[in-house]
Amino acid sequence: MTRRDTTAPLPRLAYTVAEVAESLGISEREVHRRAVAGEIPSFKIGRRRLIRRADLETYLDKAAAS
Repeated sequence: MTRRDTTAPLPRLAYTVAEVAESLGISEREVHRRAVAGEIPSFKIGRRRLIRRADLETYLDKAAAS
């Protein structure tokens, strides 16, 4: 018998530009443009640009309020 790992996976803390674009229903190019412009806070690890879940939620809250 093998022991099954019963720990839950960690929640995602950051998403790629492609994942954010898909979840928002807009183009990757538009997400990337907004991230580079600083409208959506982002950071890079190597060549990948990532957007923290908390920053995306804050961005969406501000966008919905305007």
